[in-house]
Amino acid sequence: MQYLQGALKWGFGAIVALLIGCFNYGLFNRFVFLHGAAPAGIESGLAYAMFFGMIGSPFALLIGALVGVATVWWRKRHQ
Repeated sequence: MQYLQGALKWGFGAIVALLIGCFNYGLFNRFVFLHGAAPAGIESGLAYAMFFGMIGSPFALLIGALVGVATVWWRKRHQ
């Protein structure tokens, strides 16, 4: 149960970090993709967060979950 809690906590934390990073990138950079564009600002930040959030969230969740499980294992081993 501790491994699952650690995996979920770190996994969702990684997704939140990804979305915040993408939004911050979009605040200062113009979004252009195929047929859509947005000037730098809130609209571009939301577009980057949605677009790269959909693509990168599964990878961020997997990597964050693995780090969370490794962290729980490390703490249990070195108590």
